[in-house]
Formats: sequence, C-alpha cells, structure tokens
Amino acid sequence: LTEAQALLEGDGEVLARVASRLLKPLKNNFVERPWGGMRIREFKQLLPLPEQRAVSGMGLGEAFEIAAYDGDKEARQYPSRVRFSDGSEVSLPELLERRAEGILGSDFVRHFGTSLPLLPKILSIRELLSVQGHPEGNTEVYIIIEAEPGATIRLGFREDMHAEDFKRELLEG
Repeated sequence: LTEAQALLEGDGEVLARVASRLLKPLKNNFVERPWGGMRIREFKQLLPLPEQRAVSGMGLGEAFEIAAYDGDKEARQYPSRVRFSDGSEVSLPELLERRAEGILGSDFVRHFGTSLPLLPKILSIRELLSVQGHPEGNTEVYIIIEAEPGATIRLGFREDMHAEDFKRELLEG
C-alpha cells in the first residue's frame, strides 16, 4: 500500500506520523483566468511557462493555497492535493473527510466540520480587475505579494450614496 492508501484506509501508525508533521499542499494549484498574469510561478519558484498565454489564451490568475472547503464551489472544483514521502498523493478534502479528527483534532472538527472553511488565494492580475461583491459567508482571502506603482484597492463608490437612493437606482435599472 502507498502511504496515501494506508492513511485513507485507517492505518493508525501512518496517521500518527502524518499528523505529527506539517501538511503542505502542493504549490501548483493554479486556476487560469482571462485577466491572469504570469508572476505566480515565479513567486512560487516554479519553472516558468512562457507559452502559457499563447497556448490557452489565459494567464495563471490565481493560486488556491488551501482548497478544502465543501461549501465553496471553486474549492470543490480545484481541491488542494498533498504528497507524502513515498510520492503518493491524495486530495486534501478526501483526506480530511476520512481522517479530520486525527489531523485537525476533535475540537476543530466539532466546531468547523471536516473541511477548512477558508480559501486563501494568491492573485496575479495583468489588467484592471473589479473584485465584485461576493455572497455573504464568502471564504476567500487575497494575498497581495506585489503591486505596480500607482496600483490601488478601492472599496465603495466614487461618491457617497445613501442606501435608499442606491436601491431605487438598482430597481429602476
């Protein structure tokens, strides 16, 4: 059996060994986006893919650092993977679904369940990007590693607006 298989099948010795170390998801959980840049691979010290945009028409817009939350559509679509010392791999959501108490502890599981309710991302943006309002309970966290001179993050409207006026304008189209 591989280390991943033994762990999933409940081998207590393997679980104790894995739980005593830092679990590091693989650092190549990339998501292509039309607005994506190409700096993430460099930041993560991975070999560049100079032909990326020419091949797919998109850049690597996001890197999902820890994607193991069943309540988030993107985290389910792009789950993190963990590699063990023997080279075997397993998706982090599957590992937590089966062995969360042994890895995260029973207190964590009792409070948060068998997934990690957070989706930290690294973004690489090559053009102006509007980060839209996300639904209540959104789990995304953005990590900004670099910004060009003059880059801004904007919150709110250009001018003050009252909630009732805003609602009326939305309803009127």
